[in-house]
Amino acid sequence: MIRQAINLTENDRQALAILMISAELEEISVYHLQDALFVSRGTILADIKKIQKYAQENDVVLKYSRQSGYRFYGDERLIRQLIQKSILALLYQPATKELMVNILNQFSDDFHLRVMTEIRQFFKNHRLTVVPSRTEETIYFLAFVIIRSSTHSIVLTDSEISILNHLIIKKKVVELVQHFPGVVNQEAETNYWAMVLMGMIQAKVREYGTEFLYDCSYEICRKVEHSTGIEFKAFNNVVDHIYAHLVPAYFRILGKFTIQNVLIEQIQKQYNHLFQITHYSLTPLEELLGERLPDSEIGYFTILFGGEIANMAERPEDKRYRALVVCPSGMSSSLIMRSELATLFPMLDFIEARSFFELEQMPLDDYDLIFSSVDLETQKPLYVMPPILSTTDKVELLRQVQRELLLPSVVVPSVTDILETILPYVTLKEGVTQDKIKKLVTKKMMKQLKKKGDESPMLSELLTPDKIRFNHETPTPNWQDAIHLAGAPLVQNDDVEPRYLDAMVQKVLDFGPFIHLGFGIALPHARPEDGVKDLAMSLLKFSEPVYLLDDEKNPIRIFICLAAVDNETHLRALSSLTKILTDKTAVQRLLEAETTEEIVTLIQEGEE
Repeated sequence: MIRQAINLTENDRQALAILMISAELEEISVYHLQDALFVSRGTILADIKKIQKYAQENDVVLKYSRQSGYRFYGDERLIRQLIQKSILALLYQPATKELMVNILNQFSDDFHLRVMTEIRQFFKNHRLTVVPSRTEETIYFLAFVIIRSSTHSIVLTDSEISILNHLIIKKKVVELVQHFPGVVNQEAETNYWAMVLMGMIQAKVREYGTEFLYDCSYEICRKVEHSTGIEFKAFNNVVDHIYAHLVPAYFRILGKFTIQNVLIEQIQKQYNHLFQITHYSLTPLEELLGERLPDSEIGYFTILFGGEIANMAERPEDKRYRALVVCPSGMSSSLIMRSELATLFPMLDFIEARSFFELEQMPLDDYDLIFSSVDLETQKPLYVMPPILSTTDKVELLRQVQRELLLPSVVVPSVTDILETILPYVTLKEGVTQDKIKKLVTKKMMKQLKKKGDESPMLSELLTPDKIRFNHETPTPNWQDAIHLAGAPLVQNDDVEPRYLDAMVQKVLDFGPFIHLGFGIALPHARPEDGVKDLAMSLLKFSEPVYLLDDEKNPIRIFICLAAVDNETHLRALSSLTKILTDKTAVQRLLEAETTEEIVTLIQEGEE
């Protein structure tokens, strides 16, 4: 029983109550909860009602009986999901973690320590690379699972068992499960634990049993290229990187395990265009799983692809410093920091985001400086920053790093320095404060550092009525001529050189029908250096299909030509196109449109 007076929030109390009830180590009553959580009977009854509602929303029932006290009833996997979510809610402060340890140690003396030791030794013995931010969570989770598995069995589907049977890790997990003889159904738990652990292990390239996920990663990366008009210079390396993260993501979603992405709202707001494109590109994974991906997982891959796109920027061949990004909040926060820093400091080479544990094991010669969200002891230059940088944060960080490390002779003056120089010689108008001026100057100074996605044109600004055309020829032209016709407005408007049209055709000849986005819609494009003068798009709709590469498997009714000037400026427009492609009704309206006005209206509706 918990016996420690601390200030618990309502969410803390309810999460702890769920863990106490699900562990079934004693007959839990209102009195037990009241005594354990140091609140009144009325507060506990209110908490119980909310837990019952929460459980019901997750297809689990919470009931009370005199014989057993409060118990959860329903699918064992769903009950374990409640446990996992409750653990996530309690992980971020030492006091609540200690209370979880107290619950676990009711099962046996030092039970939490024993489970932690066994799991860490298992990783070490089998040389498994784990996602550091999820290790602690998984140890707590498996400890509660071991307790429940002494009286409750888990049931997996035949398809899940078939996938898990091919994994090398399953054979290794047999040994781990055997260390806990109280587990009722060792075979079922071996499968389940393998799924849990696969959700936290970083995959090696084409690990045996997960080859189908490498193929999925390849398809996703191609889809990102096709939907953004970008070509990854080191495509195979990008696939390997995405695959390493896709494998644990697949098993997390398969097992219905939640990841804590506290920055998902900021990701969706600040990187909305890339979020939409990433979601569209992840459809191969959704098709494999047969369900929509959680926003937290989409946000995770948004940052991964954002980092890959940022790394493609041309960089000067000056002295290269290697920067390490460290954040205790988890991989998602580290990736966001890395993405923002890569844009702010293109002259730095950023190493894969690390945890504190990995930092301690890393040789000092492997990096030159550290960016961290918290202060830490290090012999290297350290720059402390929030995970999401404000405009003011960017100015101050840029100034500090340039002054101390990169460009000593070219220091960006701080806003404060500028104001201290100017204000003695000016008179402020009534109502104008130094703070207001500071904000204004900061905004002006950061104009060039502002996200291109915020300044880039919308789809409706590129696909203007003069760039939208229809072709009712019978028979339709061949696919090469169709691309030339679709791109003609770009040449006529002097957005591209005539050779750009040939380059779009050549890309299809070189790489196949990659421009086919599905639904009979194609996105012809080439590289900026192939003759692009200005960012532009054009659309040509045919009454009858044009067969790309003369293949009946690729009937195209709509060609949308893209002329991009870089890797980012056009993403805002393409995110709007992606929204249309993921809406079956919108796609049908586009295919049935007979006038320019109908298409313009459809595009504008998607931007609202």
